[in-house]
Amino acid sequence: MPIHYGNLIFIYSSNTQPLPIPDTQPSRSFIKSLVIDDWHNLSRLYDMNLKAFLPLLLICLWLPLGCGKPAADLPQEIGLSIQPATAEQVLSAIENAEGNAVLVNIWATWCQPCVEEFPDIMKLYQKYQDRGLRIIFVSADFENQTEAAKDFLKKQGVDFATYQKSGKDMAFINTLDERWSGALPATWVFDGNGNKRHFWEGKKDHAHFEKAILDVLGQ
Repeated sequence: MPIHYGNLIFIYSSNTQPLPIPDTQPSRSFIKSLVIDDWHNLSRLYDMNLKAFLPLLLICLWLPLGCGKPAADLPQEIGLSIQPATAEQVLSAIENAEGNAVLVNIWATWCQPCVEEFPDIMKLYQKYQDRGLRIIFVSADFENQTEAAKDFLKKQGVDFATYQKSGKDMAFINTLDERWSGALPATWVFDGNGNKRHFWEGKKDHAHFEKAILDVLGQ
């Protein structure tokens, strides 16, 4: 008979007694010991009688304990998102961007030059995306401005994962690039091997961005 407990289903044949199920949410150690004990019993019954191979079937449909969830620096999301990120995590995102050119732009909603150059960056992304251009936006907005930053990104047509600076300012700045004074906007262009090819501070026009991108992508 099947026994339901939360998101676990235990199915036993009529000739097998189920293990007692606790009244409270099971701990990780309980789940681990339950599975191990049951499979030990299954192995022993199988050795005794081949027909007894079906006395127990344990099915784990879903566990809030995070069974088998791979570790990652940053969660992978589909569509627009804004995730807190340290400088180390931003560098990791650059390495994993899988592009021929990766443009990193540090911006903020309260930075007027950032807001003014943003549309040019998005136009170039749409133009050169098929050639392997990837964009990594990192917001320098404060935590209480996250929703405002996300609304701005949505209005600009951003439909991919973006990041928000996390950690102490100087540690973030120096880890990302010691040449960076911390001024906004700040932009880097990396090649497909993760090498820094271009860096500048302050607002630039469409032509400046395109020249740097094409230098990395190749004419």
